[in-house]
Amino acid sequence: MKWFYAKDGQQTGPVEFSEIKRLHSEGQLTDETMVWEQGSPNWVKLSSVPGGVAVPPPVLSGTEGAVVPVIPSGKLKSDYGNFLCWGFIAILVPCAGLLVYISLVVLHCLEFFEVRKAVAEGALPESDYSKMHPALFILGFICCGGLLYPLFMHYRNKSGYFKPQPRAVLVSIIVIVISISFAIVSAVMQMAAAAATSNLPS
Repeated sequence: MKWFYAKDGQQTGPVEFSEIKRLHSEGQLTDETMVWEQGSPNWVKLSSVPGGVAVPPPVLSGTEGAVVPVIPSGKLKSDYGNFLCWGFIAILVPCAGLLVYISLVVLHCLEFFEVRKAVAEGALPESDYSKMHPALFILGFICCGGLLYPLFMHYRNKSGYFKPQPRAVLVSIIVIVISISFAIVSAVMQMAAAAATSNLPS
């Protein structure tokens, strides 16, 4: 399982517990640092996790001093990770690609605004994902035509709010490369056909 830790009022992760141990040994984290294992109900002090096995923890902090409730990872009502990852491949399908992309954008927005609401209510700690401005979030999908999709999936995975999709970024990058390659090949073929037509004797 992956872990998160709170430092300087910010949530960092997911990381392996060995990384947390390394930071602790270097003095960057203390026994009082709040940590959280994905799937656990709450955050705990690092000193309460002997051998990397979390015991029933008493608190979660959005910063290292404030106590707030938590929605554990994977417990959000909206988690469309599998479709957001693998469904992106379907944008390569002729005719259906645009409809699929619109569906993906709608699902991303449902997740995003549920997270924003939970953060505002204090049920989730802030992250780079939740801090994105809603208008920029939506415009990024609309105006960039999928080019920012890997970036959105990266922040989604990094947030720790959802079931991890470790292949999402790679899959979306491959799909974008294939899509651009198809567009370039198609354009070259059209130009070649136009040039050949213009060279025909009248």
